[in-house]
Amino acid sequence: MSPPCVATIIVNFRTPELTLDAVRSVLGEPETAEVIVVENASGDDSERLLREGIGGDSRVELIVAESNRGFGAGNNLGAHAATAPILFLLNSDAILHRGCLRLLVKALEEHPEVGVVAPRLLLGDGTEQQDAFGAFPTVGSILRNRLPDVQDPLHPDWVTGAAMAMRREEFLRLGGFDERIFMYGEDSKLCSDYARKGLGTLRVPEAVVTHLVGQSRTSSEAQRSQHLAGRDMLMRSRGTPQWVLNLIALGRRMNDRFGRRFRR
Repeated sequence: MSPPCVATIIVNFRTPELTLDAVRSVLGEPETAEVIVVENASGDDSERLLREGIGGDSRVELIVAESNRGFGAGNNLGAHAATAPILFLLNSDAILHRGCLRLLVKALEEHPEVGVVAPRLLLGDGTEQQDAFGAFPTVGSILRNRLPDVQDPLHPDWVTGAAMAMRREEFLRLGGFDERIFMYGEDSKLCSDYARKGLGTLRVPEAVVTHLVGQSRTSSEAQRSQHLAGRDMLMRSRGTPQWVLNLIALGRRMNDRFGRRFRR
C-alpha cells in the first residue's frame, strides 16, 4: 500500500453537492494526503454548502477564488497550494472507484518517461466515455471533418482533464495549464506541453472513475466557441501558421452561414 502522497484538486462551479460526493470518494483512498477544493466564484451558495459539507476534516482545504478565470486557472490555483508530490485533478462530477489512486501512483512510479496518467472513465450508465482521450488535431483531420485516429489507446496524445494525475514538480515546472484557455482544450494543450519535454501520456484502464459529464457546462454555443478557441491555441503551439487557422475559421463561418454545422 502506498503511503499518503496524493493531493487531489477539485474545482467547483455551481455543483457543491456533486463536489462533496467527489471529495468523499477521494477521502476513501489511503493514498490521499490532501484534497483541495477550489470554489471558482460560482456566484451561488456553493461556498457555504462546501464549508458545511467539509466540516472539520483536516485533509480538506477550501480555496475561494476571487473570480472565475476558467477551469485551468482553478486547477493551477489548487496545484500551487498543494504540498503532496503527486497531483490528481478530478472533475466535480466524478467519483473514484476503489483502488484508483493506488494504480495511478504505481504507474507514475514505474514509468518515469510518462508525464500524465489517466484512469478509464465510465459514464453514469456504466458505458465507457468515448471522448476521454484522443490524438492531436491536424489541419488534415479538420478539413476531413473528423477527429484523427488514435494509434495506441494506452498511449494517446491527450487525455481529458476530468481525471488525470501527474508529478507536482513537473506540472509546476511546465507552468501548469495554459490560462489563456478558459475551458475545453486546456487538457490537450497540457499534454502537448509534456510531449515537447519528452514526457508521454499513459492510460491505466484498471483504474476507474465514473464521470457524470457536463454538470457545470455553459450553453452549447459558448461550449462550441470555447472548444474552437482551445483547439486553435493548441494548433498554434504545435506550429500551425495563423493564416491556415484563419482559412479554417473562414470556412467554418461559411458553413454556419449556410446552415451546416462544422463539427470539431
